[in-house]
Amino acid sequence: MLHHLLGPYAGVDLRPYWLEECPKTKTMWERWVRCLMGLKPSPYKCIKALLLALEVVKGDRNDPKNPFRWSHIRLNLPGMPNYDPLKPRLSRLQADGLTLASLVVSYVDDMRAVVGSEEACWQAMHAISCWLSYLGIQIATRKTRPPATNAGPWSGSMVLTDGVGIGVKATQEKWDKTKAALEETLRLIDTGKPIDRKVLESVRGSLVYLQHTYPAITPYVKGFHLTIDGWRPDCDAEGWRLPKQPRRDMTENIREAPATVTPVPRFRGDIVALLQMFSPLHPPVRYVRSKQIRVASYSFADASGGGFGQTTTTQEGLLFAHGTWTD
Repeated sequence: MLHHLLGPYAGVDLRPYWLEECPKTKTMWERWVRCLMGLKPSPYKCIKALLLALEVVKGDRNDPKNPFRWSHIRLNLPGMPNYDPLKPRLSRLQADGLTLASLVVSYVDDMRAVVGSEEACWQAMHAISCWLSYLGIQIATRKTRPPATNAGPWSGSMVLTDGVGIGVKATQEKWDKTKAALEETLRLIDTGKPIDRKVLESVRGSLVYLQHTYPAITPYVKGFHLTIDGWRPDCDAEGWRLPKQPRRDMTENIREAPATVTPVPRFRGDIVALLQMFSPLHPPVRYVRSKQIRVASYSFADASGGGFGQTTTTQEGLLFAHGTWTD
């Protein structure tokens, strides 16, 4: 809600403009009471209010009629004797100790229910819609999507569930657009001329957006950072920041950002690596949690002179092999 001190400045005079003298009545003024777009604290206040509202939506966790009820928390951490990498590291369970509790996750004003069945999903979304409406937060139920394991893009990724596990991937449109932008960047580098800084910032924005889905590209985005900010006086020829200088020396070299920048030496190699990673025609799936596991086994081996030997430890015990070399 808009702060009450700002209310008098957010009104609209609805008196007919063609009447020179119109009596001032309470019905002639309409005042906006919601948070205004453009105010600095608007995002913080709105998201904070929504998070508080979601606490109300979740309700009493011990209420058997509450779709978000849960009884206890299960920890599944590496190093525990019963650690299972197929399960989440922290999960809330219902009273039976087996059923996962429903939960709601939000991305700004977009919410999704994470549940174990289609019926539980309808119950959770019904509770979210009713409670938010009761609290005065506008929610368009017509935009509610039916429960699905592949519900489309959300929070920068397409989340999907299949027989292998839970994975994320980029949209085809975003994948093709980023690949084309990388190819154009490589062409600009090969011209040997300075590159428009705004163009590089746009391509970098697309890559930063995809880092959430594909973290493996993060090291190769560094070439963009070093090139875009390499013009600053506290950077060396490769774009890296120099040791901090005294403030009096820095203030003498302050200048505005240039329209074009020169690629740093590593920039082309980063682009080639990114193009290799974006070479598939379709965006690949990165599995966040899989239904299949593989075990890494480490063993010791040594060959010296005319003999050799190796050992490895398994659940059955110690296995070893040794012998001598022959023709």
